[in-house]
Amino acid sequence: MKMNKWVLMLVAIAFTVTSCTNADNKNFSVTKTGLGYKIFANGGKDSLKSGTFVRFRLVQKIEDSLLNVPDETPDQFAKIDSIARDFDIWEIANKLVVGDSVVYRFPVDTILSKSPNAPPGSIPAYLKKGSNYYLYVKILKRYDSVQVVQEEYRTEMMRMQQLVTDKRKAEVEKIAKEKFAGAIKTAGGTYVKITKDGDGPTCDSGKVVSMKYEGRYPDGRVFDGNMNNKDTTRNRPLDFNLAPMGLIRGWFEGLQLLKKGSKANFLVPFDQAYGTSGYQDIPPFTNLLFEVEVIDIKNAPPASAFPPPPVQQR
Repeated sequence: MKMNKWVLMLVAIAFTVTSCTNADNKNFSVTKTGLGYKIFANGGKDSLKSGTFVRFRLVQKIEDSLLNVPDETPDQFAKIDSIARDFDIWEIANKLVVGDSVVYRFPVDTILSKSPNAPPGSIPAYLKKGSNYYLYVKILKRYDSVQVVQEEYRTEMMRMQQLVTDKRKAEVEKIAKEKFAGAIKTAGGTYVKITKDGDGPTCDSGKVVSMKYEGRYPDGRVFDGNMNNKDTTRNRPLDFNLAPMGLIRGWFEGLQLLKKGSKANFLVPFDQAYGTSGYQDIPPFTNLLFEVEVIDIKNAPPASAFPPPPVQQR
């Protein structure tokens, strides 16, 4: 699928400007709050007036590294307020018109100084002292009606969801063709390639499964697991009840094809994993790959017998 022309333009500006400004930050104007910016004027006439709404496209970078997938990032919508917040991209709204592109430079040291009470872990790891965070914005449209904005927002979200869904389905088909030849495909669409047959009991629903696993993104990065950690205390098998509640569907369906002693590789489509919401560090719409080994299978312990509630004394 081809990248939108405005996204291509923003990416081109992003790499061109960053390569120049890393050596020469004098190319940027600076607001009174310390926000650097450089405007690429387009000669349009529709200015961003207070009380109007704006539609814009963005690319994010930290120095030379892209932080978002540009053609998978939906257009953004915002209201232009009469009083701009400090260190905010709309500080310079009165200088912009529809069609303009802007490069913003946020010194990370300034970002951190403005967040002294941020909870531990809430500051992204990529915001390192001494670096710069860049935001590349293309002003697409101005609106006077909030109703029109709401309708276009809904349309944009639907468009982006369909675009990303189609891309992820194509990704699954490509990986399946290249690495999962002869695999079993479950009813939900998870591919299971058994690399070692087990000779013990089957992983039936309701059983307690003891398992080792390693989870990877399609690009090969490991995101979780208990197989190959340097900290051996994290390599203990994971015990869990094989039930649809509490497990991603790809695991629930895939494990039922295995026995004690089995080893397998799973290709789990995003809609059989963490869906359109994601989970912790796993982004939305993410297909996942797992290497699994079934260590043991046991019967679930009997349900606890709960005593009746006490009789209320009168």
